[in-house]
This record gives sequence, C-alpha cells and structure tokens, in this order.
Amino acid sequence: MKFLKNNYGVFELPVQYMVAIVVAAMAIFLLSSTIYNLWRDHEIKMAMKEVRKIIDEAEEMMAAAAEGTKTTMDINLPDSVDKVILGSNDEKLKNRCCLIMKWGTNKTFFTQNARFSHTVLYGGKQTIILELVTAEGGNYVKIYKM
Repeated sequence: MKFLKNNYGVFELPVQYMVAIVVAAMAIFLLSSTIYNLWRDHEIKMAMKEVRKIIDEAEEMMAAAAEGTKTTMDINLPDSVDKVILGSNDEKLKNRCCLIMKWGTNKTFFTQNARFSHTVLYGGKQTIILELVTAEGGNYVKIYKM
C-alpha cells in the first residue's frame, strides 16, 4: 500500500488547475483587447476614407470648377464617429479637418488645396452638397447637409 503514503497529488492538482485557468484568462483578455483595438483602428480608417472622398472632391472643385458649382455626394461615416469638423471660421484654419471618434480619439490634419467653410458632420449615412463659393478671402467649399 505504498500509494497511500504519497499524497502530493492531492495538493498539486488543484494548483495546476488554477495556474491553467489564470493563463487561459490572461490569453483571452489579451486576445479580446487586441481585437477591440483592431476594430477601433478599422473604424478610424473607414472614417478617414469617407473624409478623404470629401477632400478629394473639394480639391478637384478648387482646381477646376467655376464659382457656384455644386456637387452632391453620398457619404457613410461609421456610427462610431462623434463628429467631423471641416474648415473653420478663422481664415488661417479653413483647410483644417478634424475627426473625433466617440471613444475620444482625435485626428486633426490639414488639406493641401481645399478650404472649407465651418461644417460639422456626424456619423451615419447622409447626402451632402459641396458648393464652390468665392468670398473676399478667396475660394472655399461650402457644405450643405440634405
């Protein structure tokens, strides 16, 4: 009856189970955190793609269109977008674009040739009208929401 004298397995097995559970929980946490961050990056890229469509059209209008030209665009900003701010009331910042996500990420960048009147767009599918306007400060694109 030698097996009754060796009772190390009674204490070792629950500890091994606990270590395995802790390691598995850490792996699941890291995997879910990585997936969440990848989803956030994907949402930002999708929003930037839609903003880039607006900017490309505005730059094309600034380069080749006559005053008063209007263009209609359908855009689909992800629902995770809090708002997109194009242009500013300040003459020096009319080429600024600001993308703000609902979780607080803020991407600010400047366009090369496009200038906008101050416009705020929110997440979701919407139709906008871009109009080339001439004012005393020069040409800029005004955006109307339908």
